[in-house]
Amino acid sequence: MKAAAIVATASMTLAGIVVNADHTSRQLIIGGDIIPMGSKPYVVGVRASLESSNHCVCALISPLHCLSSSICAGVQGELGPYFAAVNSHFVNHTDDGERIKIVKVETHPKLDLNSDEAAYDLSIFTLEVPSKTKPVSLPLQDDSQIKRGMPAKIMGWGSYAEKTNEDDVEYSDELRGVDLEIWSWQECKDLFANYRVDVTDLCAGGIPGKGFGIGDCGAPLIIENDEGDSDDVLIGITSGWGDGGHAGVPAITSRVSASLAWINSVINEGKNSPNQTQ
Repeated sequence: MKAAAIVATASMTLAGIVVNADHTSRQLIIGGDIIPMGSKPYVVGVRASLESSNHCVCALISPLHCLSSSICAGVQGELGPYFAAVNSHFVNHTDDGERIKIVKVETHPKLDLNSDEAAYDLSIFTLEVPSKTKPVSLPLQDDSQIKRGMPAKIMGWGSYAEKTNEDDVEYSDELRGVDLEIWSWQECKDLFANYRVDVTDLCAGGIPGKGFGIGDCGAPLIIENDEGDSDDVLIGITSGWGDGGHAGVPAITSRVSASLAWINSVINEGKNSPNQTQ
């Protein structure tokens, strides 16, 4: 997919890209921290077995469904998703939260892995039994909850220290989160002028050393409101390529609001009324 080329170019030399100084200098909550145990329970680890470590991330969007990247739906080959570790703080523990078998995987029908656009990089996992955990809220269709410059949080168990050698990558044993700044779509499109940033994309980041990385594929990008975890809104899903925390260069995520019709059709299959939490 085109997203890989975007991140590869930005990560290597930033050649041909005019770095946005506004996003580089603006310091929000720039440190990645361990999420308190019991918080953000809708963040789900995807495992190949009950005892193995999470190799992907997804977000619980209904008692029976998790939203993730298409990469986690099988592009990883033999790793494919088998179990969802819901409300589990650790990357490979079996003594907290729920572990539920994944029985069905659906990728977005408009996903085209041969396209030069990073569009519709989403998949939905259906669980064998309903989770007891409260799902995260889906966004409004009109994107009115999302504003340029507002902070958004991304969470996962992936690498938490930038490394030049993949063999030296350090993965987190506990769920971590980092706050990133949301970019306008036009800013992101202008920055990656040599590529086609799609309207289904949502960009965030640009702070040195802060972002998402290896192991965070499918991680949720959320906005927090005043009522705690129950008021969080899912606005983006990361692809398989992190931004590496380069100054002035954002990460590209899949914009959840652009795929609400498909998401709700999967969630509500066989139901008479929508299950969208708006």
